[in-house]
Amino acid sequence: MIADFKAQIFCRENNISKREIDTGDPIWVERIDTFFRTSSILPQEGDPTEYAAAFEAVYPHERMRRQYINDAIARGTPAFGHKVLGSLMAARKTDCVFTTNFDPLIEEAAQTASALLPTTEQFRPTVAALDSADRAVRSLKEPDWPLVAKLHGDYQSEDIKNTNTELAAQDARMRHVLVEACQRFGMVFVGYSGRDASVMEALTSVLKERTPFPNGLFWVAQSASRLLPAVTNFLQDARAAGVDASVVECKAFDELAADVIRQVDLPQVLYEHIMAGRSEARLTPVNLPTAEARKFPGPAALRLPR
Repeated sequence: MIADFKAQIFCRENNISKREIDTGDPIWVERIDTFFRTSSILPQEGDPTEYAAAFEAVYPHERMRRQYINDAIARGTPAFGHKVLGSLMAARKTDCVFTTNFDPLIEEAAQTASALLPTTEQFRPTVAALDSADRAVRSLKEPDWPLVAKLHGDYQSEDIKNTNTELAAQDARMRHVLVEACQRFGMVFVGYSGRDASVMEALTSVLKERTPFPNGLFWVAQSASRLLPAVTNFLQDARAAGVDASVVECKAFDELAADVIRQVDLPQVLYEHIMAGRSEARLTPVNLPTAEARKFPGPAALRLPR
């Protein structure tokens, strides 16, 4: 999303149409990056506030931001990783998911997978957003799993967080659920940059409790060398507190999901659901010829006249 925001700002500031640029072309990417490195329109690349500032610069009004999110969600489709995560929730291998996304892909994937199981084994996930945080509190107390907790809100909610002002503070009830869950479970962070100061503050506060991340802490990123300073500091503090904290390098969510299902036992119906529709490998092994090749020219070779 941030690349799209930057492209729109670049076009606006240079008075050109977005149709004239190709954000997939490395030349245009470098031009856009150079423009922002030499201007003060946005925080520098990698700054935790960069995304929110870009979003607000392109869509200054809440109504416009909400419409952008709705349009993006309408185009969204479940990925292979969503099917894996939904199946893990349906099989009770994953009890709690916290997300900063607004879309319904996680809960829809869990509901679809659960419907494939026998009726007595089906579980409908509890979904809690900013305007329904009491559901998350109830799930924690009873307990009532699986839970999908949306820290920044749901696209259908009145309350969503996506600007620096909105992200400055975390909902007290959601923060409580996040902190408590981090004292009960291990935690895997996937696709999360750590840009939100309020979320990182809540995670850091867990390290002062008696049982922080009792089953370990795993931060999945494309490269350990590109973590934000806030994340690096958090992981260092976690290790100092005795937490088994690791960085797992992985290029994409789908790749991680494929590795996970190789290690987890799932009901056959869920495994078939996950693999259905998955594209076949483009490269397939072939048997190399083992017969000895004839020498050339052979006895039947045609001789040309002199």
